[in-house]
Amino acid sequence: MPKKLTQQQKEARRLEKARKKEAAALKKAQKQEARMAKQKAAAERKAMQRIEKECRAFYNEEITLAKKKCKRISKMVTKAFKKFKPGFDIRKAMREKIQLREEKGGTWDLIGAYEQMLTLPYYKNEAAASGAVHNTARHEDAVAKVLEENGFLRYPLASKLNRTATMKWIQQPELSNEIPDGTFIEQPFGTHNAPDFIVKVNNNFVLFLEAKSSATALHPTYNSGGVKQDLLYVFCAKKTNQTTIFKGSSVITIEQQRLIDEHIIEARKRDEELNDKLAAIDPNHRGISYYTRPMIIQSGGASYTNYFTHTQRQQAENHAIDWLKKKCKN
Repeated sequence: MPKKLTQQQKEARRLEKARKKEAAALKKAQKQEARMAKQKAAAERKAMQRIEKECRAFYNEEITLAKKKCKRISKMVTKAFKKFKPGFDIRKAMREKIQLREEKGGTWDLIGAYEQMLTLPYYKNEAAASGAVHNTARHEDAVAKVLEENGFLRYPLASKLNRTATMKWIQQPELSNEIPDGTFIEQPFGTHNAPDFIVKVNNNFVLFLEAKSSATALHPTYNSGGVKQDLLYVFCAKKTNQTTIFKGSSVITIEQQRLIDEHIIEARKRDEELNDKLAAIDPNHRGISYYTRPMIIQSGGASYTNYFTHTQRQQAENHAIDWLKKKCKN
């Protein structure tokens, strides 16, 4: 018969069994932890590899784009240089022509140019018309041609003029001393900004001239640019095939312009107030706003708007030429 275990032996066996069980659980936990650490390390390596791959792809793409951009810029520079050199040669030739005229004591005649412009037929402004009946299709070209025929030479700008500073030449012509006398600049501020011409007569007089024409109306369209007091306007109409010339002051008075300017300022303030209110109730987040555009128009029938039958046409033309004669003498 097996020997009966004492209570102490039973307790010892139980403790040994518990110890072995605990050791087995610890070993299992260690294996589990080691396996998880291995999996984590593998996942981190995989993530790093993916990041490295993405970074390589990103940088390769950036390098490719940079190379393409550099190539495109290089082509643009080459193209610009090819255009610049002929342009530079033209400017150089024109300046040499101006210098030669100064050395020979050449002359120019603004009054003669004015009288010749009055005889011009109708030309379209800016864009040349297909099938134009004249050799010169653009009104601006026709005006420039008259200036050249009366001794004025084109002055080639090496860089753009500052509009604010240049507009001061009207009242302070001496500020234009870098521009040679007897020259003109066509569309100094672009095709959509007045004036179309700056004519440098001398350091005492710089003429700002605007070429206007209409295929349908018998008066110019001033739009938001308004009528400038000291600008000389050369206007032709298709309906009459004639040209008339006038100063802006023959169309609008200083007091009228002051009232319009004040109204525009008030309208701008109302625009700001309205836009603040619109922004406060914009649930669609669309940025809806409003802008009042100034628009100078003329109305009242032909007696007011027909520049060719107007009772003051001759008076306006005489006033313009008298003004030019006085300015040219000073």
